[in-house]
Amino acid sequence: MKTGLLMDVNGDLAVSSGELVVGNTTYQNEYIILKSQRGEIKEYPLMGVGIDDIVNDHDEAGWKMKIKEHLAMDDIKVAKIFLSITTGKLEIEQ
Repeated sequence: MKTGLLMDVNGDLAVSSGELVVGNTTYQNEYIILKSQRGEIKEYPLMGVGIDDIVNDHDEAGWKMKIKEHLAMDDIKVAKIFLSITTGKLEIEQ
């Protein structure tokens, strides 16, 4: 579990009672890595899955490998990935 500053649903820093909210950042980090394209994360220019590019692609195995590799860059261990390009469903078990 990683602890850090949390974001709200708009991607802004979460604030509660006038203070920044601290908590488990694993899932928000996972989301950021999945949504980002390579080069968008300044400190880690090689990190970023670019999951939006999955539309009209048929290489599920390649996407699974890419997801696992990029999450591993942030020390997020992946036990299993379920991905259906047809339905757009993605589940990641840690």
